[in-house]
Amino acid sequence: MAHATDSGWLVDWWRRFCPSSCLHRPNAIAGLLASDTIKAGCTEILGPDGVWTPVAAGVSCFADPTTIDAYLADPVPNLAAHLLDRFHAGEPGILLGPPEIARANAARRLNLVTLVYLQSPTDPAERLAGLIGSKSMEHFIRTHRGYGLARMLREDPVLFEEGLRQSGMRRHAHFPAGHPCRLTGQGLPVATSVMIYEPEPEQAVLQASAASLLFATKPPRLGLTPAQSRMLALAADGLADEEIAEVLGIAVDTVKKGWRGIFDRAATALPGLFGSAELRSGVRGAGKRRRIIAYVQDQPEELRPYASGGTEATAALP
Repeated sequence: MAHATDSGWLVDWWRRFCPSSCLHRPNAIAGLLASDTIKAGCTEILGPDGVWTPVAAGVSCFADPTTIDAYLADPVPNLAAHLLDRFHAGEPGILLGPPEIARANAARRLNLVTLVYLQSPTDPAERLAGLIGSKSMEHFIRTHRGYGLARMLREDPVLFEEGLRQSGMRRHAHFPAGHPCRLTGQGLPVATSVMIYEPEPEQAVLQASAASLLFATKPPRLGLTPAQSRMLALAADGLADEEIAEVLGIAVDTVKKGWRGIFDRAATALPGLFGSAELRSGVRGAGKRRRIIAYVQDQPEELRPYASGGTEATAALP
């Protein structure tokens, strides 16, 4: 996952393709990342010089259902700029922040929008392009599994359309190259398609499809606080305690105390996770950590904001 400190290279990539004015405002994207209003990630390859180079990047958000309903009724090119500029102009009800995400997640009414996906190379006939796309899809699924989604929406160049169709999405709108753009007053440089996945209530989600992973979820059992969820999510991404502390801006001792709080919640909500009562006393912190990380990787809903009964736990790390 990308964090606020990663916003520089992300914006440099993004502004080449998106006319949103917020991409030219200092710290705008960093603020959205820091507030968990948008999510971002990248795929890197190791070059012969030993340097890691980004070859793909994606940014997503959860948008207000009413906003998306209005957009689908009258779609326009440059979906990302359409949403970002309205949000930064102060228009309410555009992008959801953590409290709104938690409520919509519990109600299974989240509208997931891919704001941008960029990769190089892009030609599907190239083996490297296919490998990059496959790894990026794996990351996208891992990042968004466990949310109560109502639908997914994205706008991409048409060269990505076939792959998106194979994942279960359908075309909602198409804008040919040269189509006038309201934001820029110029024609689109390449043709784009707005793709959507919105399962019907009676529609069975195909097993082993991307949709089956993203739309199949259940309520969390651990009841983690947002601070505990953020810490555990970083650990599940492979970060050590020192790296977690650096990302969160807290002391390493605070992270270690946070683990104790997470272990206590897990022992109460899932008494079998650490083994029988006899075995639990012998399971050290490292062993408990491995078990809880394996559990949330398999049950990602535990890491998502969730407002049960309209409220969400708000305690900080101990």
